[in-house]
Amino acid sequence: MSSISLYAPQSPREHDEHERSSRDGAALQIPSEAISYGFVNSPVGTHGSRTIILMELRLLLAACSAAATLQEYRSAIVEDNILLKGTVATRRESFRRLRELYALNGDALLFRALRELWTDREAQPLLALLCACARDPLLRATAETILRGQPQRLRAPQRPAPHPRRQAGRPREGRACP
Repeated sequence: MSSISLYAPQSPREHDEHERSSRDGAALQIPSEAISYGFVNSPVGTHGSRTIILMELRLLLAACSAAATLQEYRSAIVEDNILLKGTVATRRESFRRLRELYALNGDALLFRALRELWTDREAQPLLALLCACARDPLLRATAETILRGQPQRLRAPQRPAPHPRRQAGRPREGRACP
């Protein structure tokens, strides 16, 4: 089985250490220079939930301008409930996961690139996956398996109908994002 490598060792010693850590099941490491662009090496844990939360990302980016700040994204999710979550706790958790996977910060080159390319709806699932791979070592380590799958399977899930005894939260009037 071939592997995807996002890491380019600078010396034979680095190469040997990288090979050893790859064999030992360690997540793929990215060069330290990439950290300033928004990439992440430390485990974030979002992929314990097994989703890149594409539907929520689409709702958030549609509601907020490209110039929105991290605080404006947080306010839109937690206070204005643009993701239509039933409780404040799930709103906060959604914000945490979105921030971990996508940065939600215009200072991060990775997020700025995502925002700039986001206009192509058909490309959004792959853009989200690529950004999430850059920020989640567990996803990055399993990307080869995911990408070998059939492309038509990389699409947004449909929102399920709400449970009859539980109604989704309602968004507040107005927008927190400019």
